Amino acid sequence: MSGPRPQPTAIKAAKGNTGHRPLPKDEPEPEALPESAPAPAGLSDAARAEWKLVAPRLARARVLSDLDVEAVEQLCEIRATLRVARAEQAKVRKAGGLLVKNHGQLVPHPIIGLVSKLHDEELRRLVEFGMTASSRSKVKKTAPAKAGNAFNLLPGGKAAG
Repeated sequence: MSGPRPQPTAIKAAKGNTGHRPLPKDEPEPEALPESAPAPAGLSDAARAEWKLVAPRLARARVLSDLDVEAVEQLCEIRATLRVARAEQAKVRKAGGLLVKNHGQLVPHPIIGLVSKLHDEELRRLVEFGMTASSRSKVKKTAPAKAGNAFNLLPGGKAAG
């Protein structure tokens, strides 16, 4: 797929629908989860600790819904793995950060590349949830809908229809 990733309707509406195309009226409305949402059962202990840090912040920002649990679960597992990998990377760097291959060739230790990949994966997921300054700055707060589907209101406050 080429071009930019499609934006959720709520973000388009918050930005002012700059594309001037009709917004979908039948988009699903996932159930928002509370700050006290329990961590999913399958999380590792380290990822469960990350959940306790991440999930309440997403819930307060009204970003965490029942449909997002798996994506937040992935974010938590990545962050937990990244913590372990960083600790290992620190040890490897103290030892020089290189491995000697069969014929005496020096190569970077694989943990260095792994940490880099984990950073990329973490950042990708942080952006998905508006947890970086640049991704957050693209969305403006809107007044909550009085009743019914919040997606039915356009930026001018007029009902779509």
